Amino acid sequence: MKVLHLSTADANGGAARGAYWMHKALCNAGVDSHMLVADKFTNDPTVTGSTGITGFQKVQKGIRQTVEYWPLKRYKHKKPGAFSPAIYPSNIAAQVEAIDPDIINLHWVAGGLLRPQDLRRFQRTRHRDLVWTLRDMWPFTGGCHYSGDCIAYQTSCGQCPALSSDQRNDLSRQVWQRKQAAWKDLNITVVPLSQWLADCARQSQLFGHHQIHVIPNAIDAENIGRSTRRSPATSLASQITKNSSSSEPSGPLPTLAKASLTSAPPSNTSRPNHITTRSKPSSSALPPPKKT
Repeated sequence: MKVLHLSTADANGGAARGAYWMHKALCNAGVDSHMLVADKFTNDPTVTGSTGITGFQKVQKGIRQTVEYWPLKRYKHKKPGAFSPAIYPSNIAAQVEAIDPDIINLHWVAGGLLRPQDLRRFQRTRHRDLVWTLRDMWPFTGGCHYSGDCIAYQTSCGQCPALSSDQRNDLSRQVWQRKQAAWKDLNITVVPLSQWLADCARQSQLFGHHQIHVIPNAIDAENIGRSTRRSPATSLASQITKNSSSSEPSGPLPTLAKASLTSAPPSNTSRPNHITTRSKPSSSALPPPKKT
């Protein structure tokens, strides 16, 4: 079984590190795991992506970032915060086909790594299981990564407060409609990192009808087990082990759940030697949006 992780980066930020930890946990568990990224910050040979070192790579990255930002230019009063239109035409479908995985595990894929319609292209030559690890709200919104007080993702987006827009058919509605059309009839197993994010996904129009199972970030269960006191993390590891051995669904999820307990580096360890110092600290957990 070959697993391919798709992530915008492999070490720059908390979402990238979490995806990389899951990838390495699967490798340590004996799974044929690979990672495909837009921006590569490690020298890990199992990760494929642009290092941004050559002049061509720097120009290519600049074009990708410019194309992704361009639709936002007409929203002069856009509020601070990430918003990803996902319009950059990358060649990721061909790259996925070359690796030929059995399971595709998507993580944080904004910033020009892929467009919504690319998910269907992954299935063009043969069936591949699709698992989406939710690291923020973007997969089921019209472009924002955190909706704040807005719950429009539960219907169809539009009049987006993140864009300071009062137009029903604004960019958020257009992005949401592209996702709806592209993912229609696709069988995606949705894997949020937290129960709160799972609840949001279940309430969303885009993901509410999909299978949703919570699997936390990969942790180093061996190091946690060395503690003399039973910490909350130890209790969590025990619960995941119990669930994965009894009531976990069939398919790719048992492998991913058990891998989250293998020797992936925990967040409080020092940075591995093969990760550069260009990474930025991740933000804290986001509070839930309020219903109005």
